[in-house]
Amino acid sequence: MAILSLAAKRKKLTNNLMSEYLSRWPLKLSIRQGLQTASLLFMLVTPIICFYLNILFILYSPLWPAYAFYLFYIYAIDYDSPTTGSRKSYWWRSLPIFRNICEYFPSNVIVRGNMKAEQQYIFAMHPHGVMAISAWTAFLNDFKGSFSDLCPGIDVRLCTLNLGFYVPFMRELLLNFGMVNAEASTIHHNLSRKKSILIMVGGSEEAYHAGVSEYEELILSKRKGFVRIALETGTPIVPVYGFGENDLYTIIPSKHPYWQKFQSFFKSLTKYPISVVNGRGIGNFEFGILPRRVPLTTVLGEPIIVPKIEKPSQEEIDEWHSLYIEKLKDLYRDYKGSIDDLVIL
Repeated sequence: MAILSLAAKRKKLTNNLMSEYLSRWPLKLSIRQGLQTASLLFMLVTPIICFYLNILFILYSPLWPAYAFYLFYIYAIDYDSPTTGSRKSYWWRSLPIFRNICEYFPSNVIVRGNMKAEQQYIFAMHPHGVMAISAWTAFLNDFKGSFSDLCPGIDVRLCTLNLGFYVPFMRELLLNFGMVNAEASTIHHNLSRKKSILIMVGGSEEAYHAGVSEYEELILSKRKGFVRIALETGTPIVPVYGFGENDLYTIIPSKHPYWQKFQSFFKSLTKYPISVVNGRGIGNFEFGILPRRVPLTTVLGEPIIVPKIEKPSQEEIDEWHSLYIEKLKDLYRDYKGSIDDLVIL
């Protein structure tokens, strides 16, 4: 299969979007599209809002007692929620603002495997992209067409970096979505309580590879921890691929030594890479912080049934990891028709 260069793909996408944009703007732009854009923009700036809320509570002395009580609650009483995932809110996940975000792209979920409600699974998803938006649109809401709608009864917890749970107010948003930290002990805890786990296998490191070439680059060759846990618990692994995720943003590379040092420092501090990204804006399709309106299709493959091995050897882990890669390639090939543009790093 011929592979279009990255520049050609971006130019074609931009031209198509610009034609649609010019035909609608300013008089023909639908209210629905405006709501979708506003909803997504609000979610993107939510971390900034949470930061300023903390500043407000710190600087405004009449709020100190309430703020002190809140801090005591989250760090002394509710400290284990990021581990247990006990704060999942179906009311929160069903708010209209999140429906608008799903319709912005729009998003679509395809379940090819036969999954049972009474069984827990490890959903191994690729790629991470800049923000793992496909994971959110597929798994972190309860609207028609989402995973929870297509596979009722399977309770999924998305693993994320622990850093967000230390930020007051931000942690409440993550917990209400049903997110947990990505520690191995947390995964074991939730699996033992019949909850399924969603893991972004490539992690934040994979964000560096989003939209930088014409290939789909996955960091997977040395990521075997999820296979180890699957074998230790006898939990089936479901390969998941978010098609369109890497087209939402373009990473703007920089070879300036000071910027590279800052990137390394920031990643060592937060465990998340920082990069300059480009998507689209509110009134243009050339640059901005909004992701491009690219259709997102999340495809779930057949569950890989693994044996339960209390202490799997490295050879056993490698064997099942290799099988997982082959199943993931099959899923990619079945949807795209070829794996010529898929690169396993």
